[in-house]
Amino acid sequence: MGVVDLYALKSAYWFVSGRHQEGRQELQWVFDTLHHMGKEGLGKQLGQQWNNLTGQHIEYPAL
Repeated sequence: MGVVDLYALKSAYWFVSGRHQEGRQELQWVFDTLHHMGKEGLGKQLGQQWNNLTGQHIEYPAL
């Protein structure tokens, strides 16, 4: 499991446990960081993992 996977899991956990705002803020921080680093592929991967874990469709890079 990579770092992106851990952040997806952490933000998804917060989201599904009712901490929606914190989960989305965590995801947005990771999206912003990956975008700044030019890691678009990892950002898209994170968005897909979020979708799989939460059932919520989110497109990288925007929330």
